[in-house]
Amino acid sequence: MMSFGLVARDHDGFVLEGRAGVLEINTGAEWAELQALAESMELAREKRWLKLELESDCANLTSRCYNKAADQLCKWAYKNNYTKAFDMDYLVEIHDVILRDAIN
Repeated sequence: MMSFGLVARDHDGFVLEGRAGVLEINTGAEWAELQALAESMELAREKRWLKLELESDCANLTSRCYNKAADQLCKWAYKNNYTKAFDMDYLVEIHDVILRDAIN
């Protein structure tokens, strides 16, 4: 199983929403990254956001150190078999991931 995670932030870095999930099929990291990209674009479409900056934690694309929150969300979703969207009223576990990312 593979997992994905994404965090949507405003221009000040404030978390607006996010999603984390598990892919039911065993795929490579690139496919999980593609799912995160698709989920990101779907979220932007739902919210009618017109301007986006997409970041990735796929080792083939960029270093994970630049997107620790999404990387931690992937690990958390995988560990808990969790596939759900969240908004600003998110679970404590997700809050801890976001807070650690904001502090660092």
